Amino acid sequence: MPFSNARGEMYPFVTHTHNPIKGGCWNILHGYGCRYCFVGIKQLGRGQYNDALILHEDELKDQYKPGKVYFVGSAVDMFHPNVSDDDIGRILSNCDLWQRQCPASLEKPKYLFQTKNPERFQKFLGEIPLDSTLATTYETDDEKLYGAMSRAPKPNERLEAMQKVYEEAGDLYSFMLSVEPIMKHLSLGRFVDKVVQIPWDLVSIGADSCEAIAREKQPAIDYLTFLARDLEHAGLKVLIKSNCLNLAENPRASDAVEHWDYNGWIYHREQEKKETATQGSFL
Repeated sequence: MPFSNARGEMYPFVTHTHNPIKGGCWNILHGYGCRYCFVGIKQLGRGQYNDALILHEDELKDQYKPGKVYFVGSAVDMFHPNVSDDDIGRILSNCDLWQRQCPASLEKPKYLFQTKNPERFQKFLGEIPLDSTLATTYETDDEKLYGAMSRAPKPNERLEAMQKVYEEAGDLYSFMLSVEPIMKHLSLGRFVDKVVQIPWDLVSIGADSCEAIAREKQPAIDYLTFLARDLEHAGLKVLIKSNCLNLAENPRASDAVEHWDYNGWIYHREQEKKETATQGSFL
């Protein structure tokens, strides 16, 4: 089936995932070769997720439903340099089509587009449906560390590219930053200073779910509390995904997670000490 129900460690506001582009984005031959990519690690890297990155026409036949949020390209980065402009354009045109055909009495379908190559967003700003969420990842500011994990564009370059996208179209889209899988940072202060240059609608923090990153390359769980606190003090909304509990040998006994919501995704600010934060979409 073209659409999959969101599950596992997916963002809480996403209802479905859709991957009209198939191919081996996870491997070095066709993609970024990210060593932590769940597609390769979970043995999904076979058949249609193993070859060149191309559009599968049958994926454009089903209708995007009203009131749903679709993560388009959850398993394959559809803005990867090896994906043709024509294939990207056709996907975006199809997304726009189902928005325009949605009855006025119903909420239009919405889309999340996330890429490690956000510089390419700029070329398609006139085609990406309005009210979509544009996202990139920023796992670490230590580019030497990241370079050993992936051949994707450098994390700092992604922030610079997203800054340009925001300056050009900040009033047309929502913007999200994914700090996942979080790796050690050179400096908490410098990392935060770089992130807050863009007024993200959401910063989502997640950890390695596949045990692909050596423990010494990941931060201590207490670090996440300080990171979330500093980002929230800067006026940003922060979500800590439940897979961050993997960073603690005994999560329930850790002071760092005292104010986390085990039943959801909302980070509880320490100064509030409340358990009444509500889940929901920021879209």
